[in-house]
Amino acid sequence: MPVRGLSGVVAVAASGKHSCALTGDGAVWCWGWNLSGALGDGSNVDSPVPVRVAGLGGRAEALAAGWEHTCALLAGGAVRCWGWNESGQLGNASTSASNRPVPLQGLSDAVALSAGYMYTCALQADGSIWCWGDNYSGQLGNGRSGSGERSTVPVAVQGLGGVALAVEAGGHHTCAVVQAAQGVVAKCWGWNAFGQLGNGSTQSSSTPVLVR
Repeated sequence: MPVRGLSGVVAVAASGKHSCALTGDGAVWCWGWNLSGALGDGSNVDSPVPVRVAGLGGRAEALAAGWEHTCALLAGGAVRCWGWNESGQLGNASTSASNRPVPLQGLSDAVALSAGYMYTCALQADGSIWCWGDNYSGQLGNGRSGSGERSTVPVAVQGLGGVALAVEAGGHHTCAVVQAAQGVVAKCWGWNAFGQLGNGSTQSSSTPVLVR
């Protein structure tokens, strides 16, 4: 079934309760659940049809949808996020939800984004990865974990051991493709109760571990 009223779509992002689309003109449109402002249209009203994200402040080039928040990568490397922000997943040094895009603090040279349950990560042009939001299981990768270790601004992932080429956030864990001394490898960090880090254990890790 076609999504009503959209054309020229070049990318989509979907989460548990909402979906978003990027169109060729750099606009972002979202639909679905909106109690926390994840649609970004300045309201908190659910919408069964796409509504345009208001006040992006630039042309969007990529999207990432978390559980109840959304982020957009703008031309030039800036990031804007909106929606639920209980753990600081919008990255604006706050824990207040926003139904309009707010600027990410401290990063301006991002080339890719990925959003998890209550956190977000960005790949920088220099091959570093920065994450923000919930860190209960070490999914920010900064060597810390626990209920009091969330970050409302981006923190650098520690111990990548090379230049990151891609990043992907799961529910409570994160993985990256890394150009390391031994070649291109996969490394993961965060929650590992089911072996989702791929290192042969079920022990969580707050820093990257090599996928075997």
